[in-house]
Amino acid sequence: MYSDISVQIVSLVYIIIFSIVYFSKRKYNFLESRVYKLILLFTIITLLLDITSAYLIEGNTKYIMFSYITVKFYYMSLFTFIILFVSYILLNRTDVKYDTYTDVFNKSILGKVWIIIAIILGLAMIVLPVEYSTMPVKYYGMGPIFVYALAIIGSLVLTLL
Repeated sequence: MYSDISVQIVSLVYIIIFSIVYFSKRKYNFLESRVYKLILLFTIITLLLDITSAYLIEGNTKYIMFSYITVKFYYMSLFTFIILFVSYILLNRTDVKYDTYTDVFNKSILGKVWIIIAIILGLAMIVLPVEYSTMPVKYYGMGPIFVYALAIIGSLVLTLL
């Protein structure tokens, strides 16, 4: 019944092992390192929410509202992961090393634009609907389309840079 989530479970195990190894090593306190830590954290959160939402949708139809909230949090987490990933790549593309997000916002036009876009898109993502169907679990609606479009646009921008 839950065979569709086996890839997510294996991915979760690998990312947990990778995180344990990463967090056990000495790291420098650059902004890039802090963003990378957030990326690892949101990867784990996103996978857990994906597994939980699929389990709730397939297994329990009596908790429809809880299923919807879990799916919504899953897409918000995926959205945050994409924003952090693009931010991490942009931070590594610059020659200037920033110490805080405030430095990026004050000193970088690209950083200012990206932070403002992320806030606006995040607020829009909160209100966009996310729907799902069962057997097999499929997500659809404006929320998923919005997240996937953001990922494609972010990939294109990073490719052009």
